[in-house]
Amino acid sequence: MCGDWKDLSHDILKQIFASCDRDDLTRCARTCKNWSDTALDDIWSELRIEDLEHLFAILVPMQPLQDSELEHVQKSDVLTRLKPTRRITQQDWRRFLPYASRVRLVDGFYDEELESYRMLSETALADIMMTSPSLGTIFPRLRDLIFEGDIIADYPWLKFFIAFLHEGLQELYIQITEFAPDEALNLLEEAVWRSPNITDLSITSIFFEQGDNIVASIASSLSTMHKLTQFKTGSCLLGPQILSTLDQLPNLRKVQFYEDTYRQGHVPNGVLPQSILPDPFPQLVDLMLQCSLSELCRYLSLGSDIAPSLLILDIDVVSGFKPSTLQDTLDKIAEAFPLLEFLEITRREDFIAFEGTAEDLEGAASPLMHSNLVPLTSMRALKTFYLRCDGVVSMTNSELCQLLSQCPSLRRLDLNHEPMVLSPTDLTINVLPMLAQACPQLENLALYVNTEVERLDPASFDTFKNLQEINFGISVVEDKYLITKLLTQFLPQSCKLVSKALFTPKEEEFFVNDAELLESRGARRKEWGQIAEWIPVMLDVRREAYERALANPEEVSSLLKVIH
Repeated sequence: MCGDWKDLSHDILKQIFASCDRDDLTRCARTCKNWSDTALDDIWSELRIEDLEHLFAILVPMQPLQDSELEHVQKSDVLTRLKPTRRITQQDWRRFLPYASRVRLVDGFYDEELESYRMLSETALADIMMTSPSLGTIFPRLRDLIFEGDIIADYPWLKFFIAFLHEGLQELYIQITEFAPDEALNLLEEAVWRSPNITDLSITSIFFEQGDNIVASIASSLSTMHKLTQFKTGSCLLGPQILSTLDQLPNLRKVQFYEDTYRQGHVPNGVLPQSILPDPFPQLVDLMLQCSLSELCRYLSLGSDIAPSLLILDIDVVSGFKPSTLQDTLDKIAEAFPLLEFLEITRREDFIAFEGTAEDLEGAASPLMHSNLVPLTSMRALKTFYLRCDGVVSMTNSELCQLLSQCPSLRRLDLNHEPMVLSPTDLTINVLPMLAQACPQLENLALYVNTEVERLDPASFDTFKNLQEINFGISVVEDKYLITKLLTQFLPQSCKLVSKALFTPKEEEFFVNDAELLESRGARRKEWGQIAEWIPVMLDVRREAYERALANPEEVSSLLKVIH
C-alpha cells in the first residue's frame, strides 16, 4: 500500500511541476529532498542553446577563452567560447551524469533576441567527448533533437550536434538554410548510422530552392531509415524522387508535405511519381500532399495497391479545378482507399500563383452540384469530410439529405462554408431539421446556405442529438431574429454557433483582392456573431417560460406563443 501511495504522490508532483517555471522548479528542488528528483527532471528535460552553458558548468567550472586563444577560430560578436578551468575527472562525470541523463530534448533554435550567449569551445567539446564514459554521447537518454540551420554562422554546430546522436534517439528535426545546406545534410547522413532507431523525421527549408543534389542526398538518407514511422517536410521537397523513396519504407505510417507558401520563395510543382514499385506505402495511415487534383488522379491510376491501410488523406490543392475534376478525384479516392476515415480537400490560400489550364481556372468558380459529390456515398467508413474551394456547393435540401443519408459513419462535415465566389446557392437553412432526421450522428457541421426562406412548422422539427458545433461561414443573413428563433428550436442546448473566419485577415486580403467584397465578407461574419450571442439569451427565456408554466398551468398558452 505504501508503494501505491508513493507512486501516486510522485504522479501528483509531476502534474504540479508541469505548470511551474524554471525558477519555481529550482526552489522546489532545494526545498525538499523528496521533491528534488522530480523537479530536476523537469528542469533539465528540455534544453535550449542558452541552457547548455549552465548544464556543462555542473561538469566542470568554465571560463571564457583569452584573446590569444581565439586566433584560429571564427570570432563572433554574440558568442563567447568557454573552456574548463581544470582537467575533467571521473568524479566530475559521476556528478554530471545524473543531470545529463535527465535530458530528453535539445532544441537548437537560436533566439535572435539574445544579445549574447556562451558555448563550449571546439577544444573543450573534444575533451568532453574524449573523457565521456557514455560511449561517445553526452546525453545518453536524449530522445528528440532539433537542429536549426540559422545557428551555423559563428560556430561548428555540426560537430556539436553529432555529439548528441546515439542509438536511443527517436525524433530528429533538421532545418536547411541557404547559408549552410551541407551542414544540415551531413548531420542527416551522420544520424542514419549513429541513430538507426529514429522513428520521426522532420525537414524544413527556409528561403531556399532545393537543387537536385540536395534532393538526392535526402532521398539517399531516407532509403536506409527502415525504422521511420513519420516523415514531415515542406511542399518544395514533394517530388517523384522523395515520394518513391518513402513508399518503400516498411514501417512508415505518416507522411506530411505541408504548405510553405510561395511568398517565402517556395513554389511547389506538386509532381507525383510517374510509376510505382509493388506494394507502395504498406503501413501508411496518414498522408498530406500538395498537388493538383488531376495529378492526384493520375497517380492513383498507377495501381490499385497504393497505401491500402490509409485512414487520413489531406490534399492542399495547388491549382484551380472544375467540379467534374473533383468528382473524378473522389471516385479515385473511394476506389483506392476503402478504409478512409478522414478526407480534406483544401484550396491553398495562395494557389492563384500556380499555373493551371485555362479551363480549370475558369471552372474553379462554377458551383458544385449533387452529382459531383455522389462518390462520397462509396466511402462507407468516412467520418470527416472537409471541402474548401472557390465555387459554392449548390444543391437542393433533399439532394443533400439523400447524399448524407448514405454516409452512415459521417460525423464532421464542412461543405465549403466560406467560398471565394459568393454566388447564390439552392441549399437553404431549412435543410437543418431535415439533416437532423437523415444524419442524427452529425457532431460538427459547416454549410453555406440561403437564409431567405419561409418559416417552418415547429411541430415537424427533428432535433439534432449529437451536434456540438455549427458554422454558416459567410452565408447571407436575411432576418437575424427569424434565424435565431429557428436555430434555438432544433439545435441542442450544448451546440455552439461559430462565426470565426477560416482565413487570417492577411490571407483573405491577399486572395480576395477586392475591398468591397472583403467588407461584405466581414459584415456577414459579424451578423452571425450577433446571432451566436442571441441564441443563449433566447434559450434562457424559453427555459424561464417553461418553469413559469410548470408553476402556473394557466400560462401554458402564453408559453406556446413564446416558443413558436
